[in-house]
Amino acid sequence: MFHQGNVIRRAVWAGSTLVLAVSGLFAGMSGASAATLTGPVIPANANPSFASTPVSYSCTLSGVTTSTPVTLTATLSAPTSGMAGTAAAIMLTTQVMTLPAADSIQLPSLTRATAAGTAASTGMSASTVALTGMASMPAGTATQIPAITITGSAVPSAAGTASIMAPTTLTVSLVAGTTLAAFNCTRTTTTATAVQITVTAATVAAATTGPMYACTVTVAGHTMRQMDRVPMTLTTSGPNTVGSTDTIMLSSPANGLGGSYPAGTSAVSFSGALPLAGAQSGSIPVSGAMANLTGGMFVVRTSLPLMAAGLLHIMPPSRFTVIVHVQQAVAIVAVCVLQTTVTTTMPASTMVNVTGAAMPAATMPAGTTTGTGTTPTVGTMPMGSANILPELAAGIAVLLAGAGLTVIGLRRRRRHTSV
Repeated sequence: MFHQGNVIRRAVWAGSTLVLAVSGLFAGMSGASAATLTGPVIPANANPSFASTPVSYSCTLSGVTTSTPVTLTATLSAPTSGMAGTAAAIMLTTQVMTLPAADSIQLPSLTRATAAGTAASTGMSASTVALTGMASMPAGTATQIPAITITGSAVPSAAGTASIMAPTTLTVSLVAGTTLAAFNCTRTTTTATAVQITVTAATVAAATTGPMYACTVTVAGHTMRQMDRVPMTLTTSGPNTVGSTDTIMLSSPANGLGGSYPAGTSAVSFSGALPLAGAQSGSIPVSGAMANLTGGMFVVRTSLPLMAAGLLHIMPPSRFTVIVHVQQAVAIVAVCVLQTTVTTTMPASTMVNVTGAAMPAATMPAGTTTGTGTTPTVGTMPMGSANILPELAAGIAVLLAGAGLTVIGLRRRRRHTSV
């Protein structure tokens, strides 16, 4: 069951700025138990408008007989418009909660607070939306619980109007290495506690073939995890002889990674690795930027030195990262992890018959492995896996560094011009 939408254009309707809040990203990833979704990966609109409504809760500290009820205020928000089959980011942002003196005395120094709740929905592919989030706390005896943004995502099922209700209960957990205590919060707002999304029909046919990936998508600090089929094709060109180098091209059509990008997109980069089996084992890295952002087809290329004769299998990446720059800034980060075992018979894989004699080990480039090889087994990896984080953090760091150099260059140009 897959919803309609273009994997590059379908996606979260996230924040109104293009600032990537890394803290929000990792807080969202901590909720790895969030419900699996089917939906798009990257939005065509990186600056949607949001509807919001205030909501209040009464909270008491669990297991503490002297706990005094304290009021927690929050704001529920969701995009004002969306597309059927396109995941929408749902957020509940709490305000700072001052603890009663009796509770503060009983709590040791804390490191962070987490919050979780379940929002009811209508017009969505699921009747409930799990919301999770986390905030760090300064060292010292806790006198306040910081503001926490808890997030989730929902997929509108059809054109019309969909709605999200504020959770009836929240659990705010206090953590210092391990969970120490929790506030149980009950909604006290009796007026309207829902936000509505105006849903339009999908315009691009759903992808029905291609490897299944679990994708973590972050836009403007708002993160969602969702399931997507990503159609892709691997092709090779070259002499196909030992000692030569072939070119591998990874391409994906409009209902995969291609199609329309957000307005103002200045660059789209891809990084990942293609597993190898057969004549050579290991993997070959693939990284680079799209050359044509308006062609409707996503294409990246890499070079593969051929080291041994025989059948060489090249398979789709077990994980990859796509980063979209809008007006020179990092706007969207999508990290996708393959949810099936990598095999040589996958529809997206390809095969090369390499001829010639194997190269002596002394002439092989560093890091290249040869031999009969075996099919690498990736297995099913849960969404939010810790293995995603180093790759994503590194990708963001590199791209932010590049953005910083661009800004410095522009400033220098302006100075020279003014002189």
